[in-house]
Amino acid sequence: MSGPSDDLRELVGADVPQDELELLADADAALRATPAPPEESETLAKRVLAIPGQRSRGGDRRRALAGLAIAAGFAGAAFGIGLWAGGNGGPAFVEEVTLAATASAPEAAEMTLSVRERDDAGNWNMSGDVRGLPPLPDDHYYEVWLTKGDELAESCGRFAVDEDGRADNVWLNAPYRFSEFDRWVAVEVGPDGTTSDWLLDGPVAQRDAA
Repeated sequence: MSGPSDDLRELVGADVPQDELELLADADAALRATPAPPEESETLAKRVLAIPGQRSRGGDRRRALAGLAIAAGFAGAAFGIGLWAGGNGGPAFVEEVTLAATASAPEAAEMTLSVRERDDAGNWNMSGDVRGLPPLPDDHYYEVWLTKGDELAESCGRFAVDEDGRADNVWLNAPYRFSEFDRWVAVEVGPDGTTSDWLLDGPVAQRDAA
């Protein structure tokens, strides 16, 4: 294998030891050999860099960026290979569900869930695209739930939106039997765990038998 590229050295900084640089180079080469994953959002990059201590030194910041790129690359590649490559051996597409705005959300708000077949472990892997929800304070977040009757029953994942009210390729998971639930909903969650009224709402159409 050829030595690490000058570009990689410039990215991570001169203070990274040679053995660490070679590990990064191996990861970089592996990622370049896989199909390109979805582009990581600037918002996530800003959140990673906002972690206390990440701005203390230039070298630390470069390492944070390099770590983010590699982590996002591996996660994106694995998600892309496992979900979107259904025609190449990955889980097949099952259905698309739209969660529409309730009276408690802006009229144009919605979330589209793309549901894939369950994996061998029993997980329903999903991706979601969100539009029209207002940005939240840093100590709040949105959460997708399955409901039973009028109650929140099982969480399927959390997300945030950007300043335009958008979130693309939100990764969600539902290791549950859909036949046991009634609705998909999204709510706002505060720092004390308090949930809002349902903001987005849609039916559970996939009724698995197993």
